[in-house]
Amino acid sequence: MDVDIGSVSLMDLLLKNQIEGPKLNGSLRVERVYGKSSTTRSYATYPLQFMIPKKALPSHVDAVLVYALTFGGGIVSGDCIFFELNVGADSTMMLLTQGFTNVYKSVEGKMSRHILKCSVESGGLLALLPDSVVCFATARYSQVQRFNLAPDASLVLVDWLTSGRIARGEVWNFEYFKSTNHVYIQEDTPLLLDSVCLDDHLSPSVSERMGDYHVIAMIFIYGPRLAELRKLVQSNVEKLAGGILNNRRRTSSSRADQVQTPKQNPSAPAFLASCSTVGPLGDGLVIRAAATTTRSMYGFLREQLATLEPILGRFPYADN
Repeated sequence: MDVDIGSVSLMDLLLKNQIEGPKLNGSLRVERVYGKSSTTRSYATYPLQFMIPKKALPSHVDAVLVYALTFGGGIVSGDCIFFELNVGADSTMMLLTQGFTNVYKSVEGKMSRHILKCSVESGGLLALLPDSVVCFATARYSQVQRFNLAPDASLVLVDWLTSGRIARGEVWNFEYFKSTNHVYIQEDTPLLLDSVCLDDHLSPSVSERMGDYHVIAMIFIYGPRLAELRKLVQSNVEKLAGGILNNRRRTSSSRADQVQTPKQNPSAPAFLASCSTVGPLGDGLVIRAAATTTRSMYGFLREQLATLEPILGRFPYADN
């Protein structure tokens, strides 16, 4: 994992080139109309589709719920899905998926790509809460997500990956996975530059490096409307991490320093989490987590994000 501030200009150029190149598959804008968050633009072309349920949230909740869907439930080899989201001033958008995003096996080494470009204006809130990405055996996948925030905008982002179709024996069997998340304030001030790359051509293999862990996740929380959530999650994760560390100290042996993977270490915890603040005022929070089961990661996300319910009108990941 890489959070790189020093190479911002180079990464910014690469990211802009990637975003401006492919054909736009969809565009969605939410803004306040007569005092309530409303969809004012919705455009999507194959294989992307937006579903916006009209009565999915309580009437008193000022938010728009959007499902981003793809025909076939995933991304095929060689395809690129590129869409943009715009959240107007003092508006709220929650973007979900209706299940895992499947990345199908690579054909002739072709890459599957997903590109998302978001902007959130003053006082706006974007909650990006998808289900996880699932890469099939031999899949090659690259994801780029760029967020431009007003100084007082708010963002909660969940980006996570499972090891594959475990029931079919596919455990970290994809060839390549890369997810890049860049968050900027007013388009030019970097707040978070994060990239995760898993390349199975390197040694040791992804499976060997992951051991018994089947899920990894990154959660990012920022902005004044999420200040209380950020403080609560930071406290929870720090307590969890401290408990894990103390337990490992109690159960570790003299050979613990030689342990490479959980498969070689029966005392390795089934769930790991850590957090760190970002931004000049420390008002952004990055949480990283790893779990041995998808169920435990869903449980973690539900518990940590539960206080979003009054804002969004539903408990995140409550259906999972």
